[in-house]
Amino acid sequence: MTSLRPINSSFPRLCLKCIWCLVNLYDENRVVVATNGGSEIVVSMLNSSVDGVVRRYLLEILSVLSLLRVARRGLISLGGVRFLVEAASCGHVLSRERACQAIRLFGVTRRAHRMLVDLGVIDVLVEMLRVGDGAAKLVAGNSLGVVSANINIIDLIAKAGAIPLYAELIQGPDPLGHEIAEDAFCVLAVAEANAVSIAENLVRILR
Repeated sequence: MTSLRPINSSFPRLCLKCIWCLVNLYDENRVVVATNGGSEIVVSMLNSSVDGVVRRYLLEILSVLSLLRVARRGLISLGGVRFLVEAASCGHVLSRERACQAIRLFGVTRRAHRMLVDLGVIDVLVEMLRVGDGAAKLVAGNSLGVVSANINIIDLIAKAGAIPLYAELIQGPDPLGHEIAEDAFCVLAVAEANAVSIAENLVRILR
């Protein structure tokens, strides 16, 4: 991996595609890549890459590696969290879903929580909650719920349009979606304006 220098040549692109395949196939491969400096190299290349195809591979590799604790530990110091938010906003749906999962894992730590918000993660997760498939919506809703566990930002989440989308989860067939929405509403309802909006959506569902 350390030989990937001419980023716009076909050889690095081929190497990245092989690595992408490896980390998507087996968990063991992810560990090998992550513990051998893979995250550092990916972040370094993302800092200099402008090629759309190369960037897509790099973002999708990063989203997979970030599911591992060993990869997440150094991502903040590397400045790679912003790329994880980017990975959740573009590319293949499965890759975006994995990025959302990693964001949820980051969101439970105080150090990363405010950083994620400042990087625009709320809008990214709300968009995934709006347009994702069934599984992606559950992951995005759960991740947004973790991020919302801060009274200082619940207004931002409501203004981004999350409340009607959580109401859709309650109307859906998946019990997990019901639980995610219920937990989110309990947090968001701390603000009076949010409580009114939540009540209006629940009354609409009952009708």
